[in-house]
Amino acid sequence: MKKFLLAALLTVSATAAFAQKENPSGLYHLTDISYNDGKVKYKQLPRIYKLCTKEVTMHFNNFRMDNERSRLYFSMRNNDGKPLTYTGKKTGTKERQIYNSDKRGFTFDFFMPNFEGVCTEKYESGEMPNDNIDHQFRVALKMLKTSKFEQKNFLCGVWHRRGFSKTPISDVEVGRADWDEYRIIDATNYFYFRNNAKSYIVGNGLKDGASLYITGYTFNPSNNTFTEGTDKITYNIYKISDKTISVTYTVNNHTVTEIWDRSGLPEDFQKIFGTNIKPTDKQPTPPID
Repeated sequence: MKKFLLAALLTVSATAAFAQKENPSGLYHLTDISYNDGKVKYKQLPRIYKLCTKEVTMHFNNFRMDNERSRLYFSMRNNDGKPLTYTGKKTGTKERQIYNSDKRGFTFDFFMPNFEGVCTEKYESGEMPNDNIDHQFRVALKMLKTSKFEQKNFLCGVWHRRGFSKTPISDVEVGRADWDEYRIIDATNYFYFRNNAKSYIVGNGLKDGASLYITGYTFNPSNNTFTEGTDKITYNIYKISDKTISVTYTVNNHTVTEIWDRSGLPEDFQKIFGTNIKPTDKQPTPPID
């Protein structure tokens, strides 16, 4: 019996010793920041998440909750340039280090030239109870990972804005915006993001990133109108075909009609979030010089 217990304890010890030598995998949130081996603590902790995959580590920050409009804003960047992988803790180096790492959390050390010291960030996995921002953010990630949407109404799914039209019943373009816009709609949530000139490309390091927000919505099928959250703007939807709609709305006494096509997310988003929906082949017309 004693030999059995000793063997069991040795097994547990060995497992524990190796358990925190894994590559970060999954979603983590920041729990602590310090400098120079904990001598200086960061008092006002920013809200930061990292989504770690084999291909890339995505960095989410700049969270802002607009309670008046029931809307959560945040940004997404390829902040780290390449995937975070286990290195073990080293001394006397300015290279980034990942240690104490497994699915429960990890520690991230990196050198800050402007501070002339090492910054230590600690991350943990798991939800943050009774936290509305955390809840909304996880809903947004779930929508980004969804390949098949329940068709509660014909708006459910992924849409890509192609450009603008003169009339709601035509998909002939008369202009386009300077950035891409995508919208993901499920039975109750409306998720919207824009990016600046493919700034989210995997492997390109720090770029402008994508700005995202999520809110609820109301759809009235009797007159095909759509309202975001508590926004007072009403969007009139005209179904041009099963794959194309026009969206007309008025802002500051100016009426705008946009053309939206059913689509998958950009290819790099699909690599990150594991979806496989064919992007639309109707790309925006290049702007006229």
